[in-house]
Amino acid sequence: MTAEILSFLVGFISFTIYAFTVLILLRMTLSVSPVIIQFVYALMVHIIAILGSSLILKGLPYWHGAALFWFCFNIYLFIYSAVYKSISLKILSTLSRCSSKSETVLQITNLYILPSFVERINILTQANYAVQNNEQFTITNQGKKMATRIITIQKLFGIRRSGLYSQISKTQVN
Repeated sequence: MTAEILSFLVGFISFTIYAFTVLILLRMTLSVSPVIIQFVYALMVHIIAILGSSLILKGLPYWHGAALFWFCFNIYLFIYSAVYKSISLKILSTLSRCSSKSETVLQITNLYILPSFVERINILTQANYAVQNNEQFTITNQGKKMATRIITIQKLFGIRRSGLYSQISKTQVN
């Protein structure tokens, strides 16, 4: 077996260890964001795997295994983040568990949409990107600067609309 293939094998085995053991770590009640936990833990597993394998397998190339490990980690984190925060998936899972297999738009809005928007508004106000005056929200100078940065980045990537359903026209929905 070549050194490069051994490096890939180390990357694969270390990621597999990470993927199964992080599931236990994520079930613990911690006050840190799950994404931060996953990144820090992945870094720890990667460093331990590299140090351990380099002691046992002298001259093992680093980049092959590292590239495989971090590629797999990014896919894993993307999938985790999608199922962790997706309102659409929360709605579907609720519908599948309720006895009638259906909810009204008002029930769905009250259960998922409204709390999500309140959470997002709180984030914006806590970050001083917007301020609330009675029932109105007004963007701050700091918010304008952030919005300008986001719009610039969206233009750079050619993003005209964002979100999973932005390509569905209103006629398709009705």
